[in-house]
Amino acid sequence: MDFNDIVDSISIKPYYLDREAGQVIYCADCRDILPLIPDKSIDLVLTDPPYGVGIDFGIYQDTPQNWRDLMLWSIPELNRISQCVIMPCSRIVELPFIYANFKAIGYFVGISELRHKGHMWVSMIGSLTWFMAK
Repeated sequence: MDFNDIVDSISIKPYYLDREAGQVIYCADCRDILPLIPDKSIDLVLTDPPYGVGIDFGIYQDTPQNWRDLMLWSIPELNRISQCVIMPCSRIVELPFIYANFKAIGYFVGISELRHKGHMWVSMIGSLTWFMAK
């Protein structure tokens, strides 16, 4: 199955499609798109899922439990369709859940520093995790 076959088999209209370059972007709920994509047919998934911080997205309530359920479903599904998955994985408080439930090959933790009137504050602003298919 080639790129065009995959795109043509998905009934949801792409947000962006360049058949010549082999690029497609879908703006949709991943729970609707991912099951339609064949195994290992994607080179890279770069995603920024919800963080479990209580935002009402209309079709998704971003509670901590819903976030955990989404991760338990989506990370294996992303690994099924892709050769590599890169994603910010959560609020820092949820990192033990990610590390306990999934084997990642690398982590990057971003540090931000703010300097104001001679004072410096350092804070962790997020983490980036990547998963590689076996």
